[in-house]
Amino acid sequence: MKGVIVILMKGYNGKSRVNLDKECRKKLIDALAIDLYNASVDANIWDNFWDCFIATPDKSLLTTCKKEKIPILNLVPGELNSIFSQIQNWAIKNNYDSIILCAGDLPLLDGELIDTIKNKIIYDVRKKRKSMVVCPSKKNGVSIIAMSPPDLWMIAEQNGVENLHVIKGLNRDKYPYEILDDPRSYLDLDCPEDLKSTLDFMENNPTYMGRLVKKVLTNLFPLISV
Repeated sequence: MKGVIVILMKGYNGKSRVNLDKECRKKLIDALAIDLYNASVDANIWDNFWDCFIATPDKSLLTTCKKEKIPILNLVPGELNSIFSQIQNWAIKNNYDSIILCAGDLPLLDGELIDTIKNKIIYDVRKKRKSMVVCPSKKNGVSIIAMSPPDLWMIAEQNGVENLHVIKGLNRDKYPYEILDDPRSYLDLDCPEDLKSTLDFMENNPTYMGRLVKKVLTNLFPLISV
């Protein structure tokens, strides 16, 4: 089975609600891109059959990723549904059997969670079943959508996919989704309070000691308004 992990990032214009200046936001976004890529490639189940890309329409972020030797997917700027269509159509064109689509603001994402998702998909594929795994974020959002085949559900056909209620409204016979509720997918960075929660969590969990995001937040925290 050939799979792909796609980390979707808006770019340097994103994360405006965290109340950081432009340079500080750039440092945070760069750290997220590198950390999330490294976490994804650390997922070692069937690693020879899974690729990983950072997907963004931001040319400057693409340049940064190239410098870090991170594979990139260059997206055409557009609304969220257009972005989803581009990614899924690209996966289909490149003959991927499965896709794991992750939001680019999940500082706690790690290889263990990615492997858990892979395991669920691989189990279903071996049973010759279609598979769909969804990880919620806070406030009934969605942070990760995985599926096999990658066009099991063309996301752009449904508005409001960022709302978990949309997923739960799908016909489960046609879209056999499973909700995987995990704290590592739950915390995304939307506001200053999220930055503090992330730093507090990382300081109390040795797994995250080497994360670039932790280093950035440690340096920035006196500047963060909460």
